[in-house]
Amino acid sequence: MYDLKVGIIGTGFQGKKLLAVYQRLGATVILCSADVEGGKALAEENGCKFYTDYKEMISREKLDCVHICLAGHGLMECGIKYCYLRNIW
Repeated sequence: MYDLKVGIIGTGFQGKKLLAVYQRLGATVILCSADVEGGKALAEENGCKFYTDYKEMISREKLDCVHICLAGHGLMECGIKYCYLRNIW
């Protein structure tokens, strides 16, 4: 069986839903949020590693998939930075 390693950036409504789905699939989930208190609590409750800086998470972790659950300009900035850090373009 393949062990999927997933990063979720943002721990609001959508991030929490994705966390539940990936946990049901048996994936390793790593969370990242600017909401340190809420994000850290969610990570601890679910046995996840937690980052406050998505650039650090992307650089340190070998992720199979990243979900960017942010609104507005944060989504685009994060997506572009991910591509840059992973040499995708």
